[in-house]
Amino acid sequence: MNSIKKYRTILYSIILIVIPVLAFAAVTMIKNRYEKLPMYDSTLNTNKEDRTPHYIQPFALINQDGKIFSDNELNNKIYVADFFFTSCTSACPKMTKNLVLVQSEFKNNDAIKITSFTVDPETDTVQRLKWYANVFKIDSAKWNLLTGNKKDIYRLARESFYVSAGDGDGGSDDFIHSDKLVLVDKHKQIRGYYTGTDEASVEQLIHDIKKLGNEN
Repeated sequence: MNSIKKYRTILYSIILIVIPVLAFAAVTMIKNRYEKLPMYDSTLNTNKEDRTPHYIQPFALINQDGKIFSDNELNNKIYVADFFFTSCTSACPKMTKNLVLVQSEFKNNDAIKITSFTVDPETDTVQRLKWYANVFKIDSAKWNLLTGNKKDIYRLARESFYVSAGDGDGGSDDFIHSDKLVLVDKHKQIRGYYTGTDEASVEQLIHDIKKLGNEN
């Protein structure tokens, strides 16, 4: 009898531990899968009660293959955007290496893209971008490196992607240097910001891309 009682005590103890753990895991799974990411408006306000939708402005630039690439090619796509320059020796190489992880994670998912805008288009010609793409093994079917008119790119950085709070006109003395990665949904709305030089933040980005893919 004592052994049976002991067995029951052990069993009840296990149940008391296992059930809460399983319940927590189930709630976490449901939350991670179905809870929606925030949606940013023109003031980066995520208050659901007071929010004016903000959309990325149209653009048409040149990619590393010398082809015109416009926002139309991102219709119904989830994509990650960043602003970089190929001669950067500090944040940009780390950001690009971390984005390679994103490229690898979603290499077989055509609904996920990466778009990198150079902030030094005078230096970053098509040939220079092609060289950079080869160095980092960037897949042009997944990831476009874009160059073009500096004023157009800087306007996108400030007015569409909000990676710079400083004023500027895209002139010769204007320069933007940001380590932010911007997550954009299928409707061209911003859904998250991440630190491109931090692997943990990029892992969160990968997680959030998957979550965003489950939204209707």
